Amino acid sequence: MQRHASAPPANFVDSSGRRQRRVRRLGRLLLVPAAAYVALLVSTLLGGPTVRSPLLPASPAAGSQVPGGPAADGAQPSASGSHGSGRG
Repeated sequence: MQRHASAPPANFVDSSGRRQRRVRRLGRLLLVPAAAYVALLVSTLLGGPTVRSPLLPASPAAGSQVPGGPAADGAQPSASGSHGSGRG
């Protein structure tokens, strides 16, 4: 019959709790932007206000035409003479 040796003592024990406070503080700092992101997602799903910012791409307003996009009445734009077949 084999006798099991007891587990060796831990190499590092933080009896002051400094490491735990540091980890909690870091967790709270990471929680703030995560909570803001979740609030933004919920606001978007509920149809909240839109944010007008030069850093964000703007979506076209309803009924407006996008430059280079299809015309509202379905007509194709006519080709100018400079974009013709290249003849003389």
